[in-house]
Amino acid sequence: YPKESKFALFCMSEEFMFKIQQALEGAGLGDLNIRYTNSNKEKEINELINDCDIILVSPGRYKEINNYNKDGKDIIQFIYNLDEGSVKALKSKIVELNISN
Repeated sequence: YPKESKFALFCMSEEFMFKIQQALEGAGLGDLNIRYTNSNKEKEINELINDCDIILVSPGRYKEINNYNKDGKDIIQFIYNLDEGSVKALKSKIVELNISN
């Protein structure tokens, strides 16, 4: 996509928004023109879609946002996977919680 492209990211939670922002910055893409929202309001969704060139969505919102995409803009599902270190930390915490109970 051209450098001046405008992106819109639709997701379900603020936590996902922050994780995506961090992931993009970590990948050297922090300067992309991206507006983020977790709004469910039809007016806000339509305004953001009309104001962007490319739509990014979390998997849980793909069908919903695709229904608003009347102009057929590119939609990219942004699937955020945990890295190996995070998975190990989660497993360790789960084991710790199971031992405590």
